[in-house]
Amino acid sequence: LDCLQKLYYNENVYRVDRNSRSFRELTQVGLECIGSIDLCCQWEVLSLAAQSLEEISPDWVLDVSNLGLLSDLIDALGIPVEKKPQALELIGGKNLHELTRNCQSWGVSQENISILRRAVCACGDPVAVLPELKALLSGLVDTAPLDELMTITSAIGGGNLRFDLSVVDDLHYYNGIVFKGFVSGIPQSVLSGGRYDKLMDRMGRRAGAIGFAVYTDLLERLEEQGAPYDVDVVLLYDDRADPELLGRYLAQAREKQETVMLQRNIPENIRYQRLEEIKNGEVTVLENHA
Repeated sequence: LDCLQKLYYNENVYRVDRNSRSFRELTQVGLECIGSIDLCCQWEVLSLAAQSLEEISPDWVLDVSNLGLLSDLIDALGIPVEKKPQALELIGGKNLHELTRNCQSWGVSQENISILRRAVCACGDPVAVLPELKALLSGLVDTAPLDELMTITSAIGGGNLRFDLSVVDDLHYYNGIVFKGFVSGIPQSVLSGGRYDKLMDRMGRRAGAIGFAVYTDLLERLEEQGAPYDVDVVLLYDDRADPELLGRYLAQAREKQETVMLQRNIPENIRYQRLEEIKNGEVTVLENHA
């Protein structure tokens, strides 16, 4: 396809849980770019992924790799084809001990094991890491994907972008750039994506494709952490409280977009930012946790 189709979606999807082998429902929002994919398309999608994470939290990281490059490296180092899925799983977990032990049992030379270990540990600022990795892998695999990643990541800039060769995904699905996004407070990726031309091939379509999804169901944990209070203000009143005065207080709170709970006594198990008391026509702040 010479044209490009740029789509977005917001829907529920279903995946098979690796542990229970049962289906689980996920809520996600994402985008896809399908057609003649070039460097600019990949930059645009990766930029939108970074911007999405920035909207979610100021404390975010986007890890980027190239699964095609990693697949070629595994082949070049002499790891048997049938062992590639196992090797990818160990690389994804940065399990260097088991990776080394298995490579030895698969007949991989000590020199190649050393190269693989160094490559798997290649992680950090793309400006620093990519040239070093290119020097390490030159002569073993085509390093053009590293040049592309350097161009893309340099155009995006910022200190939240990292290169990490251990970012892996399904080889039957992805074939090039892959990436995962993380935010502080959630112990797993909230964003995932990459280049998936192989899926298009399986669907009988001669086209490139790249996209990502944000797992909005995971963001509920972030919302819970970001709201430490059940209510902004607990306002204590007694029998002599003037309803008109209470009404004016509540109207002012609405203008400030504050939530207020009226109580005669301090409630149990309620998290509040401020505790205030209205008495003799005046409001007094008793506690303020802001």
